[in-house]
Amino acid sequence: MDQSSEQENPDWLSLTAEQRESVLKAYDESEDEANLIPLEDIIAKYAKWPFLT
Repeated sequence: MDQSSEQENPDWLSLTAEQRESVLKAYDESEDEANLIPLEDIIAKYAKWPFLT
């Protein structure tokens, strides 16, 4: 995540330091494909929800 975009984003600025750390950690973890859930799994899990049909 680009530091300049972090500083210019009011949503980012509204987060606490702990929340920011959590977001940055999740972002870093998302770079590892082993941590990702296949789209097909998500679709199957939420197929019963009407907004996805």
